[in-house]
Formats: sequence, C-alpha cells, structure tokens
Amino acid sequence: GAGIAGLSCATALQQAGLEVSLFDKSRGAGGRMSTRRGDDWQ
Repeated sequence: GAGIAGLSCATALQQAGLEVSLFDKSRGAGGRMSTRRGDDWQ
C-alpha cells in the first residue's frame, strides 16, 4: 500500500537502486496520514 510504511519502504528500495511501483486501494498516497476534505471540514 501507499501508506506511511509503504512510502518509507519504497524510498529505501529506490535508494538501494531498485525500481518501485506503489499501488493503493485509495485514490491517493498517505494512508492515515493523508488529508480528507469535505464541504465544511478538512
């Protein structure tokens, strides 16, 4: 997934010279750290 752990792992793998693709079931990256927006809240 593209949550904080997946993003950290992908970064480490890229820095080690590997090619990385991330997939997530949600629309964007970040998992629980992402920002959700609504009509009157963020």
